[in-house]
Amino acid sequence: MPETADTTCLSSTDGAAGISLKERLGLVFLVYGFFLIAYLSANRFINVAEAFDFSTPFDRATRFIPAFIYPIWVLYGMLVLPAFMIKDRKLLWAMAYAFMVLILGSVLLFILIPVQVPRPDFVANNLSERLVAAMYTTDRPVCGFPSLHVSTSLLAAMIMYRQNRWLGAIFYLMFVITAVGILFVKQHVLMDIVGGAAIASGVYYLMVERKLSPDRR
Repeated sequence: MPETADTTCLSSTDGAAGISLKERLGLVFLVYGFFLIAYLSANRFINVAEAFDFSTPFDRATRFIPAFIYPIWVLYGMLVLPAFMIKDRKLLWAMAYAFMVLILGSVLLFILIPVQVPRPDFVANNLSERLVAAMYTTDRPVCGFPSLHVSTSLLAAMIMYRQNRWLGAIFYLMFVITAVGILFVKQHVLMDIVGGAAIASGVYYLMVERKLSPDRR
């Protein structure tokens, strides 16, 4: 687990008093805008026929359960919350830079190691199936490795745990649910989860831990 704000001795002068709503909203639009441009460009560029298949017998044996789509859609909104909950400006900006590095690194891997995710054929008869179909429509079955669902939820959890242990625990729970959910809705395979966790951990260490911990400055 990453260190908390208590153990890193963050100064009160770096607190939320000087962080305006405009600054927070600006960071949200900056990061999400960067994500949309970078990810959607890569997703449309990659040729599915030339992509690798990292699925294992475990992935092929995993059932397709559309109901697991709900926490994934919740995640999309939940990832915005840290921008409004972080009290320390240095941590806020470190988070923004970390997410942009994470997105850029992931997109480069998508291009260098294109991975397709086998998807089931189904007819959308209920809400959960329609939500899965909507995700499938907007997100082609490439850009699998590493999973951005996993990496972004884990990075948010590590950063929030640094801010507050209870909030961090909630985000860690969301990370676990997301990692399980993407397997059951066939959005990713097991190797994608491993890759997502690895890149999130590396980015957190380089962009947050090393920069903000007093003994590493």
